Amino acid sequence: MSRNVRSAYSAGRRGRCQRIHDHREGRKLMSALTARGSTRAWRKIRAWVLRRDGYRCQVERHDGRCGKIATDVDHIVRREHGGTDAPGNLRAACAACNRGDQRGPGAGPAPRITAGQAALAAMLDTAGLPAAAGRRQAAAVLAARLDHPVRTRDVDAACRWRRHRGPLTRI
Repeated sequence: MSRNVRSAYSAGRRGRCQRIHDHREGRKLMSALTARGSTRAWRKIRAWVLRRDGYRCQVERHDGRCGKIATDVDHIVRREHGGTDAPGNLRAACAACNRGDQRGPGAGPAPRITAGQAALAAMLDTAGLPAAAGRRQAAAVLAARLDHPVRTRDVDAACRWRRHRGPLTRI
């Protein structure tokens, strides 16, 4: 094999010496899963959530929970909107609900909300406002409870999420 062919052949391969050199230089070597953002901690949380929910989809639809076999874990409040990987913010979801493939009124995954909008929805729940209440009633309740104005789109999102979720049941 000529020198040029050998160097072209081995350019994409990393030998043991190169890996040792990279380790000594402090370069982080990542597996394919780590490069995609999957860590050992996330895989443990994901497995725990799936076991907790009995491997059944927990996404609310217009006719109740989906109930199909769950293969994914869904964030209720998106991470980019302030959600965390805490188990309370995670639910098991089937592939169709996680992608949002369910069509029709009230079907599919619940509307995504930010952490602030979730706080508004919780405030409306504690105030005893029915889930079917409109934006004006919700804005009046929030104005009485808060000392600062709330954006209309945040009130809309909180009301939409509460309507999709349905009424709270007390045991």
